[in-house]
Amino acid sequence: MPEIPYGGLDGNDASDTHLWKHGLVYGDADEVWEGPAKYFDQKSEYFTDDDGRLRLRPERVLMIGPDFKGRLLTIILHPPDERGLSQVIPGWPCTKAERNRYDQPGGKTSR
Repeated sequence: MPEIPYGGLDGNDASDTHLWKHGLVYGDADEVWEGPAKYFDQKSEYFTDDDGRLRLRPERVLMIGPDFKGRLLTIILHPPDERGLSQVIPGWPCTKAERNRYDQPGGKTSR
């Protein structure tokens, strides 16, 4: 089961920039965290970067849930640190597949 960020979320300029590209702000991620979000593991995996090099993407946590406006959002988090805080990486409005995953049984739901 995924580790849930019991201490809250932590953002930075890079995550703010990525969220902004998808019409979101850091506060949207915080609203999802405060609501009935579900958490899913995203295992580490290899991918090819823009320069054609093979890289290892570290394990991450998918947080899927509604913000206070009712929009279902997907937020990607680093696993929590020793303070229980998770770094927000990117986020976006849910895809159809992510919405289906949220609606199905599974995932971790309590903080």
